[in-house]
Amino acid sequence: MDDRKKLGTDTLEDRKYYIYIHYRKDTSVCFYVGKGKGNRWRDTQSRNNHWNNIKRKHGFYAFKLLENLTEQEAYQLEEKYIAAFKALNIPLTNVDKGGSGRSNPGLTNGRADKNVYDFYKLEWEMKNGVKCFIKETCTVFELRQKYGLPWQQFSKLLRGDVRSVNRWCLSKDTALVLRKAVNKVYHFENLITSEKFKGTIKEFELFSGLSRFVIHKLVKKQGHVSQNWAQCH
Repeated sequence: MDDRKKLGTDTLEDRKYYIYIHYRKDTSVCFYVGKGKGNRWRDTQSRNNHWNNIKRKHGFYAFKLLENLTEQEAYQLEEKYIAAFKALNIPLTNVDKGGSGRSNPGLTNGRADKNVYDFYKLEWEMKNGVKCFIKETCTVFELRQKYGLPWQQFSKLLRGDVRSVNRWCLSKDTALVLRKAVNKVYHFENLITSEKFKGTIKEFELFSGLSRFVIHKLVKKQGHVSQNWAQCH
């Protein structure tokens, strides 16, 4: 029986949704499953970085798998097909399991996203005498509620459009953000001698003799001064 018929449908609903699949041109292997309406199946905008990398390196073609669906049917089938491909060990670029039940995630402030993620904050804390990153394993909504963080930026984080939000990263992005942070250049000034320094945190640590902990305070807190040094812009 057709998957669409199994779900049971209301003929009064607007059946403008569909399930679509993206295939790599070089191997014809599926790399993305989605639900959409209009021309979303061929649209290359608002895709995550993983999807964009495959498209750029290998090209893609799109195929509509099921059409004439209600939105709820489309969400249910999207989740089903994502699970089926993953069960076959086919790597997908989907950032979640699908079936979230929302067309515009920004309208729900993340409440509808029940997925649990590993989030790391790029700040140290001491646990049993060992330095480690602050870690939270929770839903996006729970993290936002606890720390008062903006949903719109987190929706970009989940799509892969940004790597961090208020120094929070998904576990898979932590190493990349750290590499960028290590190479970031800052400007420091001695308020007494007017001496200026431009360089990375590690370079400034060697130049000034300040500890890494103190330098991080200079970087994070606008107007913070230590041993006459302050960050300038």
